[in-house]
Amino acid sequence: MKSQTRKLLSKILHESFIAPIGVTFKSSNPMPSGGERKSHAKGSGGYDLEGLVTYETGDDPRDIDWRSTAQAGGGTIYVAQYMEPRDVKVFVLIDISKSMDFGTSRTTKRMLAGELTASIIQSTEAGGDRAGSIIFGKNKVYAIHKANAPKLVLVPSLISILETNDAINSDLNTTTSGLNQALTMLPNGRNIIYIISDFFNFNETDQAALKRLSARNQITCIHVSDIRERNLPKTFGYISMYDIATKQNLIVWSNAKTTAKFEANFLNHFTKIQKVIQDLKIPLIEFVTNEGKSARNKFIRMLINHRGTKAKS
Repeated sequence: MKSQTRKLLSKILHESFIAPIGVTFKSSNPMPSGGERKSHAKGSGGYDLEGLVTYETGDDPRDIDWRSTAQAGGGTIYVAQYMEPRDVKVFVLIDISKSMDFGTSRTTKRMLAGELTASIIQSTEAGGDRAGSIIFGKNKVYAIHKANAPKLVLVPSLISILETNDAINSDLNTTTSGLNQALTMLPNGRNIIYIISDFFNFNETDQAALKRLSARNQITCIHVSDIRERNLPKTFGYISMYDIATKQNLIVWSNAKTTAKFEANFLNHFTKIQKVIQDLKIPLIEFVTNEGKSARNKFIRMLINHRGTKAKS
C-alpha cells in the first residue's frame, strides 16, 4: 500500500458513518416470499427453532408440536415456527472515471465516493450481512471484490478506489460502458446494490441494464457532485471547474455569461439523470463534496428507506 493511500484511508474512515440498512426482501433467493429481512418459516428444514404459534387453517399438520399442545391441555394446537436463514449481499459499484477526480471544496468526488463506500460496507457489517464491490471507469471494470465478510472487503475496496487511474483507458473503444460491464458482473439472486457516480457517462444501455436488475434487486443510485459543478461564484476571475459539456477539468475566466451557461449544463444533466432513474422507481440520492459530516442524517435516511422511496436531500 502506498504511503499516500494509507493517509487517505485514515481520512476516509474518519468521515464514514454507520447505520442500519433497510431490506425490502427476505432472501437472496430469486423468488423469495414477501416481507422484510427477518422472516419466519414453518417446518424445520434444519433451521433454528424460533418459537410456537397457534395452528391456523392451511398449516401443515406435520409441523404441529404435539408435546407442547398436550402440555397446554390440548385446547389449543401449536405449530413450531423456525427462523429461516437469510443471505443478504450488499454490493457497492463505484465510478472512478476521470471526472470523479474533481473537487474544489473539502474533498474530491472520488474521495467522497470512498467515504460513502466505507460507510455502506461498515453498515453492512453492523447488519451481519456480506459485502462486495466493483470499481469501474468510463469504459472498463478495474476491480471486483466478491461478497465476503465486510471487514475483509473494506480496505481492498478503498485501495482500489484510491489507486486506480482511469485516465489512461478513458478513450478505449468499447461497445459497453464500465457501469454496464459492472452491472452484468453482479451475481444472480436478490441483492442490495448501491451505485456511486456522477453519471456523466450514463447512457441508454446503462438504463436498460438498470431496468432489468431493478425487477429483483434493491437498488439505490448515489449522485455525487462538487459545489462548483452546480454553481460558479458570482465574481470575475479565474476559477477551477469541471465542464460537463467538454468533460474536462478547466481553469476558466468567470463572468455572467460563463456562469449562466455552465450552471445550465449541470442542471440539464442532472434533470435528465433524475428523470431516467426515478422513472425506474430507483431512489436517486445526492451527495456534494462540501457536505462532510452534515450529510449524516441524509445518509441514514438513504440506508433505512425502502426501494422506490426517495430520501430527500
